[in-house]
Amino acid sequence: MNVLPPSLPLPDPSDVKALWDDLRKFYERTAAAVNSLVPTGTVWPSVVPADGVNWLACGGQAVSRTQYAGLFALVGTRFGAGDGLTTFNVPTISALVTQVTYNIRT
Repeated sequence: MNVLPPSLPLPDPSDVKALWDDLRKFYERTAAAVNSLVPTGTVWPSVVPADGVNWLACGGQAVSRTQYAGLFALVGTRFGAGDGLTTFNVPTISALVTQVTYNIRT
């Protein structure tokens, strides 16, 4: 049973590269949509390593103030000043435990 709209052709199952490319494009569109819904500064547990673009590991590392300007605008040097000029530190989980406000939705 074809569940795709009639305007979309079904991929040729013998063309593995095309299938892989379609899967990659689907993943990228899905990831972009999800990331657009999650506010900057959100800490999220995951079993998948951070991608370094939309997500950073909470390991206390220094990162660029310009590359991650949105995050820097929110947290500033709260978790460390980095080199004091061009970088700042992302939090560690232990730092978050003492500095994050935990809320429960009612």
